[in-house]
Order: sequence, then structure tokens, then C-alpha cells
Amino acid sequence: MVGGKPTIAGMAIAAACEETLLTYGYSAYQAVAMRMVTPAVEANTLLSGLGFENGGLAGAYAIHNGFTAIQGDIHHLTHGEKVAYGTLTHMVLEQRPDEEIARYIRFYRAIAMPTTLKALHLENEPYENLVKVGALACAEGDTLRNLNLYLSAEDVAQAIIAVDAFSRTVAD
Repeated sequence: MVGGKPTIAGMAIAAACEETLLTYGYSAYQAVAMRMVTPAVEANTLLSGLGFENGGLAGAYAIHNGFTAIQGDIHHLTHGEKVAYGTLTHMVLEQRPDEEIARYIRFYRAIAMPTTLKALHLENEPYENLVKVGALACAEGDTLRNLNLYLSAEDVAQAIIAVDAFSRTVAD
């Protein structure tokens, strides 16, 4: 959050977080739905915090913050639901491979996270409002600058729309 670069240790923790979340996240989700605490739940909870603290925030959280620029039912969603969509948007902004983004989309669907504008209650949001989201995400002092100093509000708005378009083409 203070503009530093990821450390080797931070990147190793992030890799362990990703592997654990994608391997055990669904079983953790199922356990929580049954009000159980299992090793998968504990591991996912611990690594989620470690990943947050050690891997930086960049796009996912800045986009979550950007969503505060607009009104509507999106604000009935949880912090995690908005950050999940922000993560997909971050991946688009990083130009990650399609199959990697598709893997996250499938995983998010399995754990009931939003992967479309409709799921965010933003399917009718005008483009200008998505640019407002992007402007707030790109604001001085927010974490999107850790990803790329040169991203514009329009880049973010287009990435938000691109996630929606791509998600609708990904088969389960």
C-alpha cells in the first residue's frame, strides 16, 4: 500500500495462496455453507490474510474502491464479491492469458462470486459511470498505481466491460 515492490518472500506467499485457494477453496466454501471449520477453511482464511499483507493490493482493491463512485444495488454485495470482480479486472489489465482468467471465472462461479456486470447489478450502468469507477481506482494514493502508473480511467472501464464479455463466453 505504500508503493513498494513485491519481495521474493511476498511472491512465494502469493503463489502458495493461489495454489491453496484454487485447490481447496471450493471445499472451504462448502464447509462454511454448512457452518463447519475445516483445515481447508483455516488454510484459506490464513492465506487470504497473508496474501493481502504480503502481495500488495494493486487493481483488485482499487477497483473495489472505485465502485463507491456509483450508486445502486452493487453496494448490497460483500466486500469479497466486489474484490473478486476487481481481481478479474486486474487480470485483464495485466493482460493475463485467457485460460488463466477463465480458470478464475470458473472457480468464482463455483463459489458464487460475481463474474458479470449483471451479477454486480451493473448491467445497465452507463459507460460514463464505469469511467468514474476507473477514475477513482486510478486516483493518487490508491493502489492501482502499484500495478501500472499509466492506466487511465477509460482503461479500467474497458477492462470491467471486458471481464463481463469474456465471462459470458466461458463454459463451466
